[in-house]
Amino acid sequence: MQATNFVNGAARIGAEANGGRASSWHNGRGWTPAEIEELLNLSSTQTIRTIARKLGRTEKSVRRKLEQLGRTQELLTGFKTKDLARDLEVSVRQVRRWRARGYLDCVAGRITEESFEKFCRNHPEKIPYRQLSREMQLWLDGYGYPAGQGLRVSELASMLHVSPKTVRRWIGLAWLQIKQNRIPEESVAKLFRQHPELIAIEALSPDVCEWLSKIERPVYATIREQVTLQSLAAAGL
Repeated sequence: MQATNFVNGAARIGAEANGGRASSWHNGRGWTPAEIEELLNLSSTQTIRTIARKLGRTEKSVRRKLEQLGRTQELLTGFKTKDLARDLEVSVRQVRRWRARGYLDCVAGRITEESFEKFCRNHPEKIPYRQLSREMQLWLDGYGYPAGQGLRVSELASMLHVSPKTVRRWIGLAWLQIKQNRIPEESVAKLFRQHPELIAIEALSPDVCEWLSKIERPVYATIREQVTLQSLAAAGL
């Protein structure tokens, strides 16, 4: 109710400033009372970039309207841990783990946009990109997520606990493809289907295993089957 009263007051002020029109215009479409109410609700938890995405407006338009409404932009920088976890469809504990490992920085209790952008670029395998909505994928692309670009040799080597030299040898044997210095995810999936014995499954981190399961589910099924066979063989069964 309080937000609605504020919206109505803001709408009246805007109308008076614009000759009695219900919404104001600044080189674009006007803001309706319903949009202003949603803007105010989002501004308590979301960044300007996220608000712009959800409202289908430019960041400049959102900033201008928030300034008109007297909202402090310092409160709109960064992400709350719970909000980022919800948007990425991971647990709050997982985001806290990323913070503890130094992947994400916090200022005044909020994860900075700068560190999140760096996280998207340097640790894309930790984000379940393929299971997210197309809208969220486009949002991540805006933060530098290398969608469709594949993995660097050093990145894949680190994920699989092998040397970059080993990955290059797989490329030389045509077990992996490389395009513009990146290994496509589809090529990694093919490697696991055709040569699962190359990977030390037990050495993979939970994050990498989860990422593999998102690339193509039959791949992870093949990996689990391989682990089971290895376990039976080790037990002499």
